[in-house]
Amino acid sequence: MHILAIDTSTKSASAALAVDGEIKAVIEDKRGLSHSRNVLALARAILDENQLQLEDVDCFAVSSGPGSFTGLRIGLSTAVGLADVTGKPVVGVGTLEALARSCRGSAEAGMVVPLLNARKGEVYAAFFSSTGQRLAEDVAIEPEKLARSIHGPAQFIGDGFEPYAEIFNEALDGPVLWTSWPAHPLAVPVALIAGEQLIAGVAKDNRPVLKYVGRSQAELNWEKLHIN
Repeated sequence: MHILAIDTSTKSASAALAVDGEIKAVIEDKRGLSHSRNVLALARAILDENQLQLEDVDCFAVSSGPGSFTGLRIGLSTAVGLADVTGKPVVGVGTLEALARSCRGSAEAGMVVPLLNARKGEVYAAFFSSTGQRLAEDVAIEPEKLARSIHGPAQFIGDGFEPYAEIFNEALDGPVLWTSWPAHPLAVPVALIAGEQLIAGVAKDNRPVLKYVGRSQAELNWEKLHIN
């Protein structure tokens, strides 16, 4: 099974190819350019590198949020467009789930807490066990409130930790481990998780729903102008 995954949930855009559960190729663009201009180029580069045609892809996968509002829309529209052209399914994978997949550790190291900086004094967060089992749903939350809900050791991963490191280090009653970003682009775990979901029969062949979790800056700005 060939799965082509794309991720545009953060400033970096990436694409990965998984074949029968093994990553065969991955490419990333960290320049912070408009994802609308480069994500298709990344997908095409992956296929060309592996001498594949678009029709050879069995399933498309995309990170479904939370993350950059604009980036998520671009990623989803790209994946859905490719799926429509080929008649193949498209699977959405949560960004925080993919982030947590990159940080599986030992049970002694505690739960895995993927964090993305949501700006506006909040982080996107979720809880996973060290083996990848989800323990809590995605939320947009103030770091202080999040820290109060964590008991025992924790492994953090993502760019939402460093801006609030002092808060977490002071509030938590167990060891704190932090990885700024996974070693591989997020398209890699997106591809692997999508493949596992397809094999397990839990992936739905419909249009993924984006998980925005928080409100966009545009919505907040509008409220400031129009609500007293």
